[in-house]
Amino acid sequence: MRDTRWKRCYRLVQNHVQAGGTLPTAAGDVVVRGEDLGRWVTAQRFGWEQLLPVQQWILENTLKDTPAEEEEERPVKQTQDGK
Repeated sequence: MRDTRWKRCYRLVQNHVQAGGTLPTAAGDVVVRGEDLGRWVTAQRFGWEQLLPVQQWILENTLKDTPAEEEEERPVKQTQDGK
């Protein structure tokens, strides 16, 4: 199931970028078909070591996305009150 969702989100991000959009980098930046693409991209960057090598390759070579830098802080999830 996770693999299917990963592929779906990847395609949505890829379509967004190919249509001239920038790679979303924060939660809420771009939401398409109910998927928060900014949150997904952020999760991939901060969970890089958990991705399969083929997923890492796909992100690096098609979206030019890379793992989060060590000094980067993981975004804090907003509470319902904060939204």
